[in-house]
Amino acid sequence: MSEKLLIPVSILIAGLLVGGGIYFASTANPREIEKTPTVKKESDLSIKKVDPLSDHINGSKEAEIFIVEYSDFECPYCKRYNDEISAKLVKKYKNNSKVAFVFRHFPLSSIHPSSFGEAVASECAAKLGGENKFEEFKQKMFASTSSTGSFDNNKLPDLAEEIGLNRSEFSNCLKDPSISKKVKASYDEALNAGLRGTPSIFAQLKNGESYPIPADYEVIDKSLEAFLENLKK
Repeated sequence: MSEKLLIPVSILIAGLLVGGGIYFASTANPREIEKTPTVKKESDLSIKKVDPLSDHINGSKEAEIFIVEYSDFECPYCKRYNDEISAKLVKKYKNNSKVAFVFRHFPLSSIHPSSFGEAVASECAAKLGGENKFEEFKQKMFASTSSTGSFDNNKLPDLAEEIGLNRSEFSNCLKDPSISKKVKASYDEALNAGLRGTPSIFAQLKNGESYPIPADYEVIDKSLEAFLENLKK
């Protein structure tokens, strides 16, 4: 690891707040936990490198650092992270080409029955309208759900229409098995990476080095500030 990365990485590690090195329900912020007994040590967690061709990236695809979020539209803590933390971070760093934000699906269907269908719907928004419509639909979804896992997915075409998508095309897309396959692949990837709860947040460097980090504004913000300051040296 280069000397330039030591300070921000040390802040990331110090901010993990995990007891005994276990990345699970002991994090400082509450999360929805998948019903499985399997956990991994923080040092064993590994997520795939951000891919500009397949990931949903808010910001520059050539950023030096990505804040990667594994999320579930029906998770109340994901809604809180989206509305109160991510929104502030995106607003602060939206004009900084060295920082970008990545959204990945981790629908915990065992406790949130409607979450998988909502993830599929967001992918349809992206397919029909690109990344801007994906972001619009994501925000519309979080604003519309009570995050209890009981959202009526029959209303998904209504949300799509509200952001300017063609209702018929959207409804047909919801039935496309390739879209469901994409969401399932994201879910499997999260499980295989050792994740068990949402939101799961990582800071990933451009080279793919990744560090789990709490869903906490102060920790993420200070880590980004330290990283950007070190880039100037």
